[in-house]
Amino acid sequence: MAYVAPVVPASGTTFAQFQAGGISAMVERQIALLVSGGTTPVRISLLRAARAGNLQRVYKKLSTLVEEWNAGRPMVGADAELKLADLHIVFIALAQACQEAGGLMDANPGTLGSKPTPLNVAQAVRTWP
Repeated sequence: MAYVAPVVPASGTTFAQFQAGGISAMVERQIALLVSGGTTPVRISLLRAARAGNLQRVYKKLSTLVEEWNAGRPMVGADAELKLADLHIVFIALAQACQEAGGLMDANPGTLGSKPTPLNVAQAVRTWP
Protein backbone atom coordinates (compact mmCIF):
# COMPACT_ATOMS: atom_id res chain seq x y z
CA MET A 1 0.00 0.00 0.00
CA ALA A 2 1.32 3.44 -0.91
CA TYR A 3 1.98 6.11 1.70
CA VAL A 4 -0.75 8.73 1.81
CA ALA A 5 0.20 12.14 3.16
CA PRO A 6 -2.09 13.67 5.78
CA VAL A 7 -4.26 16.60 4.77
CA VAL A 8 -4.33 19.91 6.61
CA PRO A 9 -7.25 22.24 5.89
CA ALA A 10 -6.72 25.92 5.21
CA SER A 11 -7.21 27.93 8.40
CA GLY A 12 -9.55 30.45 6.78
CA THR A 13 -7.77 33.25 8.63
CA THR A 14 -8.82 36.76 7.61
CA PHE A 15 -6.34 39.60 7.27
CA ALA A 16 -7.65 41.20 10.48
CA GLN A 17 -7.11 37.92 12.35
CA PHE A 18 -3.67 37.58 10.77
CA GLN A 19 -2.71 41.09 11.90
CA ALA A 20 -3.99 40.44 15.41
CA GLY A 21 -2.47 37.01 15.98
CA GLY A 22 0.17 36.41 13.34
CA ILE A 23 1.27 32.98 12.21
CA SER A 24 0.78 31.51 15.69
CA ALA A 25 -2.94 32.26 15.65
CA MET A 26 -3.18 30.88 12.13
CA VAL A 27 -1.61 27.57 13.21
CA GLU A 28 -3.89 27.47 16.27
CA ARG A 29 -6.89 27.80 13.93
CA GLN A 30 -5.50 24.86 11.91
CA ILE A 31 -5.18 22.86 15.12
CA ALA A 32 -8.81 23.58 16.00
CA LEU A 33 -9.90 22.41 12.55
CA LEU A 34 -7.79 19.26 12.85
CA VAL A 35 -9.20 18.49 16.31
CA SER A 36 -12.76 18.89 15.05
CA GLY A 37 -11.86 16.62 12.13
CA GLY A 38 -10.72 13.81 14.42
CA THR A 39 -6.94 14.17 14.16
CA THR A 40 -5.03 12.10 16.72
CA PRO A 41 -3.79 13.66 19.97
CA VAL A 42 -0.21 12.73 18.99
CA ARG A 43 -0.43 14.88 15.86
CA ILE A 44 -1.99 17.77 17.74
CA SER A 45 0.73 17.55 20.41
CA LEU A 46 3.48 17.61 17.79
CA LEU A 47 1.92 20.57 15.99
CA ARG A 48 1.51 22.47 19.26
CA ALA A 49 5.16 21.73 20.08
CA ALA A 50 6.24 23.22 16.75
CA ARG A 51 3.96 26.23 17.28
CA ALA A 52 5.55 26.76 20.70
CA GLY A 53 9.03 26.89 19.18
CA ASN A 54 10.05 23.24 19.45
CA LEU A 55 10.23 22.49 15.73
CA GLN A 56 13.73 21.10 16.24
CA ARG A 57 12.31 18.37 18.51
CA VAL A 58 9.79 17.40 15.83
CA TYR A 59 12.51 17.35 13.17
CA LYS A 60 14.73 15.19 15.42
CA LYS A 61 11.91 12.65 15.78
CA LEU A 62 11.54 12.58 12.00
CA SER A 63 15.28 12.19 11.51
CA THR A 64 15.45 9.38 14.08
CA LEU A 65 12.55 7.52 12.45
CA VAL A 66 14.18 7.66 9.03
CA GLU A 67 17.61 6.72 10.41
CA GLU A 68 16.18 3.71 12.24
CA TRP A 69 14.29 2.58 9.14
CA ASN A 70 17.38 2.96 6.95
CA ALA A 71 19.51 1.11 9.51
CA GLY A 72 17.18 -1.88 9.25
CA ARG A 73 15.76 -1.64 12.77
CA PRO A 74 12.83 -4.01 13.15
CA MET A 75 9.59 -2.08 12.83
CA VAL A 76 6.30 -2.87 11.18
CA GLY A 77 5.90 -0.90 7.96
CA ALA A 78 2.41 0.32 8.87
CA ASP A 79 3.66 1.56 12.25
CA ALA A 80 6.55 3.41 10.61
CA GLU A 81 4.16 5.03 8.13
CA LEU A 82 1.82 6.07 10.93
CA LYS A 83 4.72 7.68 12.81
CA LEU A 84 5.83 9.36 9.60
CA ALA A 85 2.32 10.74 9.02
CA ASP A 86 2.23 11.99 12.63
CA LEU A 87 5.39 13.99 11.97
CA HIS A 88 4.57 14.89 8.37
CA ILE A 89 1.39 16.73 9.39
CA VAL A 90 3.46 19.32 11.27
CA PHE A 91 5.44 20.27 8.17
CA ILE A 92 2.32 20.24 5.99
CA ALA A 93 0.54 22.54 8.44
CA LEU A 94 3.47 24.96 8.54
CA ALA A 95 3.72 24.96 4.75
CA GLN A 96 -0.04 25.60 4.52
CA ALA A 97 0.26 28.46 7.03
CA CYS A 98 3.13 29.98 5.01
CA GLN A 99 1.07 29.75 1.84
CA GLU A 100 -1.91 31.44 3.50
CA ALA A 101 0.30 34.11 5.09
CA GLY A 102 1.88 34.83 1.71
CA GLY A 103 -1.54 35.19 0.11
CA LEU A 104 -2.73 37.56 2.85
CA MET A 105 0.46 39.62 2.68
CA ASP A 106 0.28 39.81 -1.12
CA ALA A 107 -3.39 40.84 -1.09
CA ASN A 108 -2.83 43.46 1.65
CA PRO A 109 0.51 45.16 0.94
CA GLY A 110 -0.27 48.36 2.82
CA THR A 111 1.64 51.58 2.29
CA LEU A 112 5.17 52.36 3.42
CA GLY A 113 5.65 55.69 5.09
CA SER A 114 7.45 57.22 8.02
CA LYS A 115 6.62 58.64 11.40
CA PRO A 116 8.80 60.48 13.89
CA THR A 117 10.13 58.69 16.95
CA PRO A 118 10.14 60.43 20.36
CA LEU A 119 13.62 61.75 19.43
CA ASN A 120 12.12 63.18 16.21
CA VAL A 121 13.95 60.71 13.96
CA ALA A 122 12.03 59.32 10.99
CA GLN A 123 11.10 55.66 11.36
CA ALA A 124 9.72 53.51 8.52
CA VAL A 125 6.24 52.13 9.11
CA ARG A 126 3.68 50.16 7.12
CA THR A 127 0.07 51.26 7.33
CA TRP A 128 -3.20 49.83 6.05
CA PRO A 129 -6.38 51.71 5.18
